[in-house]
Parts: sequence; structure tokens; C-alpha cells
Amino acid sequence: MAQTFVHAVALRRRRAASCGDTATVVGVASGAALVVMFAVEVPRGGPYVFGTTNDVLGAAYQLLTVPVLLELGRELPDTKVRQVLHPVTVGSAVVAATSGVLLVAQVLPFGPSTAVSIGAVVVQAGWMLTAGNQLLRRRGFPERTARWARRIGGLVLGSLVAVGVGLTLPEGSARTAALTVAAVPGGIVWLAWPIWFHLAARHLRNVADDVEARAVADDVEARAVAV
Repeated sequence: MAQTFVHAVALRRRRAASCGDTATVVGVASGAALVVMFAVEVPRGGPYVFGTTNDVLGAAYQLLTVPVLLELGRELPDTKVRQVLHPVTVGSAVVAATSGVLLVAQVLPFGPSTAVSIGAVVVQAGWMLTAGNQLLRRRGFPERTARWARRIGGLVLGSLVAVGVGLTLPEGSARTAALTVAAVPGGIVWLAWPIWFHLAARHLRNVADDVEARAVADDVEARAVAV
């Protein structure tokens, strides 16, 4: 019975790790499509094939992050981050994915869909910042992965706040310069964010291997004692 449970936990973690690796590929591709859209399609006024590609891949990316977030949530201490922010973060990924699908299906207008996406980014960046800080103190969790989570969350949130402040400035070159300085660093970090899920996937896979290895060792020891 114990062995079955251990193998089930290990399998669940490996599946989440596979989702994390796939999320990295899909997320990077989604970001690349967005860059191409702004560089090529926006100046030409269409046809926004890359924009639609970004929406579809973005929705898939959000859904692929859910299993990873659920597994990492099990490693968080029992605080408000785990009790409140964590389920809200998982929910934001599902809502953002749904919003993207509805946008592609032309059920939800661009404005509301964008608002949902920005809201999801804020929630998820907040989770990265606070959860990364807590995971940094957890024994056995990779320090680099926790530190990068904290940096990504902090930089994205800081950039969004700076953009908000920049928008209050009078229109002109000063405002444009301020918005550029505020948005570019956060935008670069946001585009690279999916790579973090590969680091999280590596951790989940290592944990699954360790759990199974310990279970096998305990089983061998128990059999030896029985003999």
C-alpha cells in the first residue's frame, strides 16, 4: 500500500515536471509570436496571424503551468501565501487561459481580455515573489530556482508599478522615455519567465526520483530484516 502511494506521488510529480518543460517551450514560443506581431503586423495593420498564435499558445501555456503550481504549493509553509494567494494564482492561470480562448473565438473583446491577462500577470508575479521568498528558506529546494522566482516576481511587479506612474505624466517625450525605461526591463523578464518553469520541472523530477529511491531502499531493508 505504501509503495503504491509513493509511486503515485512520484508519477504525479513527473507529470507536473513534463508540463513544466512543455510550458517553457510553449511560453517562449508565445512570447516570440507577440514580439513578431508588434514588429511586423502592428505597423502594417494586420493580418495578426502572430497575434492569434500568441493568444492560442498563451492559453496553452497558462494551463500547462497549473500542475507545476499545484505541486510547488505542497512545498509552501502553511501561511497566507499557501492558503490564499496560491489558490488565487492557480485560478488566475485558468481564467487567463479561458480569456485567451474566448478572445480567439471572438466571444470576448480585446480590451477585457487584456485586462484579465494583466490581472493574471500581477497575481502570478506576486506569487513568484512571495513563494520564492518562502521556498528560499525551505530545505531541499534549489536555491537558484527560489531566487529566480523572487527576482522575476519583483522585477515584473516593479515594472508594472513604474509604468503606472509613467502614465500619470503629461504626454510628450519625457513620458515616452519614462514608459520605455519602465516597460523594457519588465517586458524582457516577462518574456523569459517561462524558462523558470523548466527549473521548477527539474526540481520536481529530482524529488520524484529521490522519493522512489528512498522507498526502494526502505523496502529492501524491510525485506532484509524480515529474512
